[in-house]
Amino acid sequence: MLIVPSITPFKGDLVNHPALERLTQFYRHHRVPALFPLGTTGEFSMLSLGERKDALETFVQAAEGQLEIIAHIGATSTREVLALGEHALSLNLRSAAVVTPYYFHYSQSELELFYREVCTALPSLRIYGYTIPQRTGNTLELSTLRRLMELENFVGIKDSSGDMNRLLDLLELPDFEVFAGADSLALPFMQHGGRGLVSGLGSAIPEIFHAFTQSLESGSEGAQNILYTLIRRFNALMKGGSRLDYIRTALEWRGLEVGQSRAPLPQASGAERDTLVAQLEGFSRQAEAAGFPLEQVSPVRV
Repeated sequence: MLIVPSITPFKGDLVNHPALERLTQFYRHHRVPALFPLGTTGEFSMLSLGERKDALETFVQAAEGQLEIIAHIGATSTREVLALGEHALSLNLRSAAVVTPYYFHYSQSELELFYREVCTALPSLRIYGYTIPQRTGNTLELSTLRRLMELENFVGIKDSSGDMNRLLDLLELPDFEVFAGADSLALPFMQHGGRGLVSGLGSAIPEIFHAFTQSLESGSEGAQNILYTLIRRFNALMKGGSRLDYIRTALEWRGLEVGQSRAPLPQASGAERDTLVAQLEGFSRQAEAAGFPLEQVSPVRV
């Protein structure tokens, strides 16, 4: 299964809701099964609680029931997580991911208590843990996950550690949905039984990732290898997804207005953008030669 963690479009310093609607329509057009808005790629930590709620409402309205929306409700305090969870329920959403609390260091017992409180307070939401230790400084150990699995609505995890050994250990947990957020590991992870990909790079080239997941379902090894090679090449261009301004540049190259990240996140210089656009055009030629052309939404305007 492919889940796309959408970026949050800005116009100046404000969330650009019309652009957000067009972006959602772009994903609908490319048959993306599910969106994961307001996660790391969506720069959630740069938005206020009110902005996150308003943006989620726009995503849900623009999806028109044709895309599953998995809300990200993670925050630094339990109080904010529960407020975002109640809001997600008010929009008739049934699944949400919760990143480990960040900035402060937490013990495993403290993290376990946090997720137990969230799951107990939001019993109607299917809760996914979310670990990205290189950003949060905290992770969920397997022993903690085994205890949390006792909760009926703690159903899985999005793991963005980039650690294949850890992913393999997670895949051994019974009746537990494991999604990977590391695009470079897409093929081995899925071959070993992964539930799906939460692909930040898929936000810019959703048709390549959709074709990749389809090739896995059909068992077409030739297509799998070709598409995985394209994914790895794109991953290199995007600096492994670490530069959100590069993903924004790629989306604008596709013809979508998304604006710049909110300060103080880095902004690509003019020279960087020119170089990246040239590389994207080269990648597009490679994808077309492989039989997977990238459709431009409108004339290139970067």
